[in-house]
Amino acid sequence: MSKRLFTVLFLFPILALASGAPEAPARKNAGWESYSNLQNGNMRFYEGRLKHPNQTPERREALATGQKPHTIVVACSDSRVGPETIFDQGLGDLFTVRLAGNVITTEAIASIEYAVEHLGPKLLIVVGHESCGAVGAAINSKPGVSNGSESLDTLVNKIRGNLTPSSMANAANDKTFRQPVKDNVDANLRELLKRSDIVREAVAKKGLVLAQGIYSLKTGRVEFWDLGTKLAGGEEEETFADGPVILEHQVVEENIARVPAAKPVKKKKAAPAPAAPEEFPEPPAETQAPAAEAPADDHDHHGH
Repeated sequence: MSKRLFTVLFLFPILALASGAPEAPARKNAGWESYSNLQNGNMRFYEGRLKHPNQTPERREALATGQKPHTIVVACSDSRVGPETIFDQGLGDLFTVRLAGNVITTEAIASIEYAVEHLGPKLLIVVGHESCGAVGAAINSKPGVSNGSESLDTLVNKIRGNLTPSSMANAANDKTFRQPVKDNVDANLRELLKRSDIVREAVAKKGLVLAQGIYSLKTGRVEFWDLGTKLAGGEEEETFADGPVILEHQVVEENIARVPAAKPVKKKKAAPAPAAPEEFPEPPAETQAPAAEAPADDHDHHGH
């Protein structure tokens, strides 16, 4: 053990006690706690043991006066990738910005900046997903051929500009478009940092943690990478991380705080319920012989 490390580990507590100052507990950055929250929620979703937190009438009523989401999620509009579902979150937990291809537009930036300035989130994550239709359209689009409308052309061209030649070539052998999707996620986060002074300041001075992820439609798992804080400055990028960086190919399961599955409870066989009485019982059958019809009148009723 180095002399310096010995001094920090052993002498600092002694000096603190001598001065009468209580030892301050180590505090974890709230952004990393939010990340752990999402990671655990996704593992619950993947394993089929959802908690559906914060979805009670009481929670709904409490949020009527305001919101304080812990995370901003930029995600695709795809109906299979609802952030509250895949991360097992509830009302008021996530501030979601969803556009096809999880692209960053002026309106998306404005939404994110509003949340950063007024709602106090500590984590911002951009999430793409496998087999993204918008990314697929960008890969398969042909120069000079419209995708159906001016708006669609704008979207597809924007995503196509985010893709590297190597990932475009990779897409020929991988129809889930994993690498192109990850390229698109990277590019959108960089664009956000480049265009938003508010987000950059929150990263530098307010502890906002940035993350990226890709969701598997088949397994339900989210793979995270480049977790930390980044500041884009021209062509160079300075990284400020207050925790361990998640490597690109590191699976989520290695970092998860697993919750043991509850043991199944044996249910007693319930006694068969008595047959319910008929609501409208049939009337009892007639036991008497039907009355004989009155004999026809033999008198002549014609006038004389």
